[in-house]
Amino acid sequence: MSAEPLVTVVIATYNRHERLRRTLASLATQTVPAFEVVVVDDCSTPPAGADVLEGLQGRMRLQGSAH
Repeated sequence: MSAEPLVTVVIATYNRHERLRRTLASLATQTVPAFEVVVVDDCSTPPAGADVLEGLQGRMRLQGSAH
């Protein structure tokens, strides 16, 4: 994705890996041409990691933050 994002989606999560996976999959189907997703993980055990974000990098700009 090379365009600057038009929309930013911020998702806060805590031990909701499957819900996060479904939310990101839903976002990946959106038709907005350029958007970014910021995932803030509030000390999940285990932390939300690459397994949750796998396969989505080309469709949206992803940023993660562990709290």
